[in-house]
Amino acid sequence: MSNLNELVKINSQETGAFSATKNRVSFVIPESADVVDLSKSYINVNMSLNGDGTNISASNVAFTDFASDAYDVDPCMLVKNITVDCAKKGLLESIRRADIYSSMKKQYEDDDQDKEDDNHLGLNCPRGKNKLALTPFRELSVDRASRELDHDVRIPLKDVIGLGAVPQYDLSKFGRTKISCEMNFDKLSASFSLGNGDNSWTDDGNELGACTDDTNNSGGNQDQIVLITSKSYEIEDFRYESPFWVGQQLAVTRTDRVDTRTVNVSVANVGYNSGNKKLYVTTSPAYGNSANGTSIQTITVKGVNPTTNTLVINSAELVVEYNSDKNAPSQVSIMTATTEEDNGSGRESLNKQYMVEPEAMSVMVCFPEANSIYSNKPFTSYRISVDNEPLTNRDVERDSPLDYDRKARYMQNKGKAVSCLRQKNLNKTEEPKTSEDNSVRYDRDNNSIIEALPITSDMKKLGLEINSTASHPIHEMVLFKEMLKTL
Repeated sequence: MSNLNELVKINSQETGAFSATKNRVSFVIPESADVVDLSKSYINVNMSLNGDGTNISASNVAFTDFASDAYDVDPCMLVKNITVDCAKKGLLESIRRADIYSSMKKQYEDDDQDKEDDNHLGLNCPRGKNKLALTPFRELSVDRASRELDHDVRIPLKDVIGLGAVPQYDLSKFGRTKISCEMNFDKLSASFSLGNGDNSWTDDGNELGACTDDTNNSGGNQDQIVLITSKSYEIEDFRYESPFWVGQQLAVTRTDRVDTRTVNVSVANVGYNSGNKKLYVTTSPAYGNSANGTSIQTITVKGVNPTTNTLVINSAELVVEYNSDKNAPSQVSIMTATTEEDNGSGRESLNKQYMVEPEAMSVMVCFPEANSIYSNKPFTSYRISVDNEPLTNRDVERDSPLDYDRKARYMQNKGKAVSCLRQKNLNKTEEPKTSEDNSVRYDRDNNSIIEALPITSDMKKLGLEINSTASHPIHEMVLFKEMLKTL
């Protein structure tokens, strides 16, 4: 018997391409004597961004949420609703608005670095101080042909459903298992960075887009094909920080012996001069012509927007890890949640009671805007009671030490540690200037009310008092009541 686990790919029962209206995927794991590790299994959604073949742009997939596509998106937000059922035990788990629930959990469970490190498996990459947003949909090279890539967006099952944390799922005990998902494909669109309107070329004193004057000492008129950047780069970083790559189209504005105008050129090669630490960008065709002893002056560059940049969602598959060890426990416990949606009807203050299951051990209250996934309501304070017994002796002010303490208690109650208390979204389009801290990239609220609850013998009354302001009235609310479930 092999000691190695085996990865098996299971295609979606629905065939691609997928779209905003064709947005359901389901996967069937057949019954067998095997044991699978769902904690290492994941959904792959294969996507491509098709260009015109002549201008290789830095293209990414944008996730439009509440009329904005500026924010970094964890792949778990693609799954709106998810259900798991099996042949021998029926419905195992079902979570509505899993997108809100999963993204809010990740807000506290992943630190800032975790959120950025996994971007190569996601939809896009946030920008750093080098201004360039790397993209998993392109192979951008300084010395060989750049190319477009199909990309698998990976959604770990453990991020979207409690059953996904089970390392030993016995297919002989549960039988044929079906995972059904409704996806947020309607929120996806094609995007790109370093185009003509990108401020990166001109901020920080025209740092990226400025080039040095080019002097002709050839003895006659000469076409100029090499742009020399004004900005310096370190040799170990230039391949990754260069805003130029082979196959990119540039709009070069310059003054030569003939006129002042803008010409479009393609990048043929990007070299590095270790002496002056400048990039030498070879263009095709020439960007200007100069007489002997004269210079092409006032050279600035910008990117050229792609004429074609089309998102295609090609396929979906479930990648399941089969364990070499066929032993599995007689029962498994999972952390799951039931969902209740409500509306505050635009009130500034809300005082309401909800009935919560006896086994519910915690509650998460989210406040998404209309047509949004992010819980970004900047409420003022809240207070929670259980069966008319307050859990705190005073109001909990948002972003106060008491608020952080309640969140830490919530996480400890689930056996986890708080990794991040920055209740803000990462703006992937924000470009910190060299003098700014990276924290300027976090500029949109993403917070919730989370509380540990006592286990009771009967249904318990959850009293929820929320205070906000006239400028931020309470509208949509989603309550996730979390509990342990034994299967």
